[in-house]
Amino acid sequence: MAFQAMPVRVDGMEGWELSGPGETRCLVLAEIGSQLGALRLAPGGGRQSVDVLYVPPPAQQRQATWSTGAPILFPFPGRIAEGEYRYRGRAFRLPGGTQGAPGRHPLHGFVGLARWSVDAAGAGAEGAWVRTAIEHESLGVPPEAFPGRYRLTVTHQLRPDGYVQEIVVDNTGTEPFPFGYGWHPYFLVPLAPGGLRADCALTLRAAARWELTAELLPTGRRLAVAGPYDLRNPNPLGEKSYDDPFTMVERDAGGDISATLTDGHAGLCLTVWADSAFRDWVVYAPRTLGAVSLEPYTCAPDAFNLEARGVSAGLLELSPGQTWRARLGVRLGPVAA
Repeated sequence: MAFQAMPVRVDGMEGWELSGPGETRCLVLAEIGSQLGALRLAPGGGRQSVDVLYVPPPAQQRQATWSTGAPILFPFPGRIAEGEYRYRGRAFRLPGGTQGAPGRHPLHGFVGLARWSVDAAGAGAEGAWVRTAIEHESLGVPPEAFPGRYRLTVTHQLRPDGYVQEIVVDNTGTEPFPFGYGWHPYFLVPLAPGGLRADCALTLRAAARWELTAELLPTGRRLAVAGPYDLRNPNPLGEKSYDDPFTMVERDAGGDISATLTDGHAGLCLTVWADSAFRDWVVYAPRTLGAVSLEPYTCAPDAFNLEARGVSAGLLELSPGQTWRARLGVRLGPVAA
């Protein structure tokens, strides 16, 4: 079967289905934040392709906020304390940041549940793809909430070696634009029927993690990893629970960082990778959920406030007219002998 990109309608919603050899598949739902509604990858070696994404039917996914699928976190990943921060001497306040109210720390940016446009799609020998985009002006964010203007373009690709996401950020305004980018994909645990959570292990070659308050905000201190937080070698998931940001991640020879989920019973290893534009990672794995979220971030959560305190947190900035590009992806393979 050759690669194909086809418009589809699922549960009353328009989407694009990317398909390829071995029944590999990627469903892109532009009207729900350009999220993935399905991802099926082939591990190679003649083995059948496997659904790897933890996701409800699209109609339920629309109501699921950040708890399933693969939300895009932009222009800030993670929480911003009290929804308040300063940038270049100006004070900003995000909607939903009412002091003292439950859920008072706004989370994960503006675009993850918004309606995106589909600019183009196609397929060829190297894979299938669909390009989606969103502009800041379409989101109705008040000027006192966030500085700058942008166009975010994300191209989803299904390729012979897995899924690839290409990201382009354009500063379309007249002032500097600060931002961070994160991706929040949920993957099934276990990766195949018949296995158990106890069969799975996580690997993330990070030397440190950000210390968190009880409300999951970084204090600014970095702690050396130890015990359940030391994922530099495969660490059995078992009954462990995570909701933790990691930093000081080891890079490969090409500058990429990665995290892996290994299912020993199925003999499968899922790897999420991100290029040199990324520096931190969040691992989210509550015991009550049959999934693990492996999240590459370009910055720490609450990066605006950390940077204002003199803590290097990875906040990015684009001058007017500048463009930023990055890539990340997912691949599936057999467990190494």
